[in-house]
Amino acid sequence: MPPHAWSCGRVAVPKQDPGQAPAKGVEVTSTLTRRNGRASAESEPAQRRVERRVGLPSGRAVVGGLLMALAAVGTFLAYADATADDAIEVLIASNDLAPGDTIDAGDVELVPVELPSRVRGLFGAVDAAVGRQVVAPVGAGELLLASSTAVPVQGAEHLEIAITLPASRAVGGLRAGERVDVFSTWSSDVTQLIAVDARVLEVSGGAREGLGASDTTVVRLALADFAQVEALVHAQAAGDVTMVRAAIGTSVEDIGREYRPRPGGADGLRPEDAEEGD
Repeated sequence: MPPHAWSCGRVAVPKQDPGQAPAKGVEVTSTLTRRNGRASAESEPAQRRVERRVGLPSGRAVVGGLLMALAAVGTFLAYADATADDAIEVLIASNDLAPGDTIDAGDVELVPVELPSRVRGLFGAVDAAVGRQVVAPVGAGELLLASSTAVPVQGAEHLEIAITLPASRAVGGLRAGERVDVFSTWSSDVTQLIAVDARVLEVSGGAREGLGASDTTVVRLALADFAQVEALVHAQAAGDVTMVRAAIGTSVEDIGREYRPRPGGADGLRPEDAEEGD
């Protein structure tokens, strides 16, 4: 082969114009050819590679996402607050309690629990239960219900009786410690005073709304006179009992006074008053 007729293979060299820096990311190939004893370079552009940059989110997009996150958190907190029940402290038994036991401070303890606001009949303070007597078994760790305890009878009023009557015949808002007089109506002929100045130990029932609604009220009374207890027992079995707050001046001597309606709806008189009128 003549020495002036050879050529070399393709050599990759950057293509560059005079006075201009090579373009970044662009490659060129040159062909070195030997012709007539001179070498010449023929450059060809290589395939261009374009690199795409990953852009960052704009400031407006960042603010929008933050606001959406805050709104979601606020909605969750509002829902949780609306559906969660408040924690309150209630009494539980520290040890087993049997009927007849008198509760002291060491028998109970306060624990926080979450309960619906409509729940009733629990003790929220130790002092409220101390001194009461247990009327139903309560195991250690169980909630101490008001219905499982009772105020003990003390002093001369050592006789206890429970009177069950319609709520309409009981005194509204009656509380433990108040005094009541009790009347009994026999058919429609006569109403008689059968007990005076009885001390109220406890009032239960009479709830007219919600779960366990009842129109019946149970009132526990303490009395000192056995004859009055007998009259109350008989009245519950044979008559209609009505309870009123004790009137000032009512005394044991008034027990047995009667009211008899006159024909035609006129006011009634006691038998002794009727005799005096004759």
